[in-house]
Amino acid sequence: MRLESQQIEKYLEDGAAELGIELDKVQISLYQSYIQELKKWSRRINLTSLTGDKDIILRHFLDSLIPLRYMDGVDSLLDIGTGAGYPGLVLKIACPQLRLTLIEPTGKKTSFLRHITRTLGLSGVDVINARAEDKAVVFKNAKKFDCVTSRALSELSAFIEMSRPYLKEDGRIIAMKGPRDGKLDTELDDINGVSAKIDEFTIPFSDRKTSIVVLSLG
Repeated sequence: MRLESQQIEKYLEDGAAELGIELDKVQISLYQSYIQELKKWSRRINLTSLTGDKDIILRHFLDSLIPLRYMDGVDSLLDIGTGAGYPGLVLKIACPQLRLTLIEPTGKKTSFLRHITRTLGLSGVDVINARAEDKAVVFKNAKKFDCVTSRALSELSAFIEMSRPYLKEDGRIIAMKGPRDGKLDTELDDINGVSAKIDEFTIPFSDRKTSIVVLSLG
């Protein structure tokens, strides 16, 4: 369902506030433009299966803002397998000073990422069309980031090994997962030598759950 601009603004503003985040008018306007471009491009390429404005706001935008509370001291962020920019670009809008790198292997999606970055006038964003495991990409970006994140990319043990080369010595990993269940607990049990913190959140205006796993390798 298509929402009026004022309704989109209210969902964004009130939803972010429920997560402890204050968005200004400029940021809300950027998110609105992001939503419109996302829907426009999704008619041609597979960026999201969601068509309603409210669903997009809740499941892509508010969900992607949840990691922000774990990003104190993070100046550089790598988002692996970002797709249409979740959570990386959503976090960048909320935290403009963030230096962001997006890795996405699908060429059509990286075309969208470059387009939306230009359209929104965002600086300090690099888009890489590759797999995170590509040796040339790892070599060029080794030990460059304060934080590596991804949304439901892979099992935690695999994600840790994928992220490790990119992290600074005291860096952290923020993995976004679904509801905390037996499968996630098993993943946590399978990792060794890594400090892990896990919290579960309810996405505002819904009953959907997201788990945030913060991993410290130091």
